[in-house]
Amino acid sequence: MEGLLADMLKYARVYHALATAGTPDPEANRILRRMVQLETNVVNPLLFSLLGKAQDGSITYDGLCVALRALESYVYRRLVCEVPTNSMNKTFANLGNGSDRLCGPGGDFVGAIVYALCSKPGTTRFPDDAEFEERTRLRDFYNMRQKEPHLHLRPPGERRLLREGGRSCADAGARPRPVH
Repeated sequence: MEGLLADMLKYARVYHALATAGTPDPEANRILRRMVQLETNVVNPLLFSLLGKAQDGSITYDGLCVALRALESYVYRRLVCEVPTNSMNKTFANLGNGSDRLCGPGGDFVGAIVYALCSKPGTTRFPDDAEFEERTRLRDFYNMRQKEPHLHLRPPGERRLLREGGRSCADAGARPRPVH
């Protein structure tokens, strides 16, 4: 019974951090608030996993921010490029477990998330910079369904949200390396 109560408390803390953007890291909180504006509830199972790993020390809060920026960029670029969203439930439901298997025990979970997002094909693809820039010029941001998505636009120097030590999604083709 105590184990069950401990699990409930752990998940309550994770849910609270997600619902209130209440992590110890201000950057993670800013990203979580922007994701709420994008109305991306489909990402919540993966966010639960990421926040739980950050709270128990499996990943650092810097790593959490890298993963959150990757997810935000993935969702936002797909929104701007009008990539169909019907596969996103399955994509995010499988991403956490797939990343665990990809990196193995003690591996780079965050790198595996970025790698998995960047290597998706077809309707689950991560729109590249050229497609995103073209659609950014053509898209009517003020008449989109999401609440004020135009607020997510970044200056040209910040458009690549997937930077981890200078790596972008374009050069994430290599398997992630374990980081200790």
